[in-house]
Amino acid sequence: MPLRLSAVYNPISGRGAGARLAEELAARLRSRGHVCDFRATRRAGDAGALAAAAARDPLDALVVIGGDGTLNEVVNGLAGAPVAVCPVPMGTANVLASELHLPRDPAGVVASLEGGGRYAMDLGVCNGRRFFLMIGAGFDGEVVTAFHRGRKGAIRKSDYFLAATRFLARYRAPRIRITVDGRAVTERATWVLVSNVAGYAAFFSFARDARADDGALDVVWFTGGAPRDIYRYFWAGLRRQVDRLVDARWVRGAAVRLDSPGPVAKQMDGDPNGALPAEISMLPKALTLVVPG
Repeated sequence: MPLRLSAVYNPISGRGAGARLAEELAARLRSRGHVCDFRATRRAGDAGALAAAAARDPLDALVVIGGDGTLNEVVNGLAGAPVAVCPVPMGTANVLASELHLPRDPAGVVASLEGGGRYAMDLGVCNGRRFFLMIGAGFDGEVVTAFHRGRKGAIRKSDYFLAATRFLARYRAPRIRITVDGRAVTERATWVLVSNVAGYAAFFSFARDARADDGALDVVWFTGGAPRDIYRYFWAGLRRQVDRLVDARWVRGAAVRLDSPGPVAKQMDGDPNGALPAEISMLPKALTLVVPG
């Protein structure tokens, strides 16, 4: 039976590969008799608006070609509309795709769409905006915010690593208060990650036991703030051994509050997201994804 599909794609994702993949995928889907409408984003905010417009009509799935930032816009544009989303990873980190082993080749995407595999995942909400990966407050929030002020065009993973290394020379660790499910857990965190998934950009994992379908958020925080501490944390994240650090802690919950006496930047799904305070909650099974059957 032909599928009725819509697609949102970021043409500059994958350093231009997003546009080429969209063209090939559209041709392959139409050759198999499926009805599909492909629309390109041109500026920030377009993906959410296009997703909201597409969801007004009955759809078997909404295909999203781009990175985690594009997918975040789509999730917020849908705002709970009952549309299955088929992410096609073409961004810098593609954390969700790595977590769920999602295909990025046209043949694999078509097979997933036709195979009917579905995965119901949780979403988080931070100050009214939905996220599917994580909130970071402290070091990564500051780096992402500073990096995006000067961003021009497509980026590579190495661009983030270089920016983070340069930023360390002038970084001053904040003090962050954390409350989980109404219980104060610390007032001395220097860096906090509220994670819905185990992965973190590239090859790192700071919350290795986090699952996107368990109805809970994994809160990991660190208490060191010197450059050598940050290097230690990333080294532990690379080796998936954060639980062995004496200055790292972890707790799981459904409602999290982060605040600080001073200004602290935060990131959401790898993009800048303003500053603390943050009120974070959980929406269990709020997003349906198309996955390999």
